[in-house]
Amino acid sequence: MNQEIRVSTPEFVTLRFTAAGIGTRILALLVDWMILGVVLGMLGYVGLLFYFLLEEIGSPLWMSVVVGVGIVILVFIPLLYYILTETFLHGQTLGKKVLGIRVVTDMGTAPGFFAIFLRNVLRMVDSLPFLYIVGLISVFSNTRAKRLGDLAAGTMVVKREEDSRLPRVRPLYSHGEARLYTSADLARIADSRWLEVGEFLSRRQELFPEKRAELAYAMFETLFPDRSPDPHHRERLLEAAFFQWRNERQEAMRAEGGIR
Repeated sequence: MNQEIRVSTPEFVTLRFTAAGIGTRILALLVDWMILGVVLGMLGYVGLLFYFLLEEIGSPLWMSVVVGVGIVILVFIPLLYYILTETFLHGQTLGKKVLGIRVVTDMGTAPGFFAIFLRNVLRMVDSLPFLYIVGLISVFSNTRAKRLGDLAAGTMVVKREEDSRLPRVRPLYSHGEARLYTSADLARIADSRWLEVGEFLSRRQELFPEKRAELAYAMFETLFPDRSPDPHHRERLLEAAFFQWRNERQEAMRAEGGIR
C-alpha cells in the first residue's frame, strides 16, 4: 500500500512524495551489499596475498599492520560507500538508484553532507542486534517509515518521482526551440526543487498577482542565483526551465528503460 507524504515548503507549496516500501528498501540494501561484497572481496584477496608474502619473509610486525589495515577497511569502506554515493548521487546509493528510491530531507529537498553523514553513521545502531532489527522496529513505529538514522538526520526515504506524479503545467508563454539553460545547470538542482516549481506553475493563476510575482522571484533567485533577468521575465524563464528539465528527464528515463 502506497503511503503518501505531504511536505509544505517555506514558499507555501505542497510537495507530495510516496514513502519507499520496506521490501524495496531491503532489495536496495541487498544490491548495495553485493557491490560492497565484490569490492571488499577484491581488497581482501590483495590483503591475503600481502599477508602470506610477509609470512614467507618472516615479518610479524608488518603482518600485524596488514591485519589492522584490513579491519579498518572492513569497517570504513561500507561507511564511505554510503556517504559518498548519497552525496554525489543526490540522495541515492547504487542500490537505491536501481530500485528507484532516494533520500530527501523532511522539507523535501536534497540532503546536505552532514545529514547524509549522520544517517549513515547511525546505520551501525540501526543494524543492531543483527539484520537491522532496531531499524525495522523504528520504520514500523513512525508514520514516515524512518529508521533511527533518518529520525536523527531529519531525512526520509521516498520513491523517485515518476512522470505520473509530476504537476500538470499548462504553458502560458512561447519559448521557441532554443534552450535557455545547459543540461548541467538543470541537473545540479534536486528533483524536489523542480516539483516545487511545477506545483507553483500549475497553481499560479489562483494566486494574487503580487504573491505570484513574489514567489516567481524567490524561486528563480534560489535556482539561478547567478542570473539577473528583468523581474517581469522570471516566471517565463522558470516555465522554460521546468519544461526543459521535464523533457530531458523523460528522455533520460526512456533511455534507462531501453537499457533495462
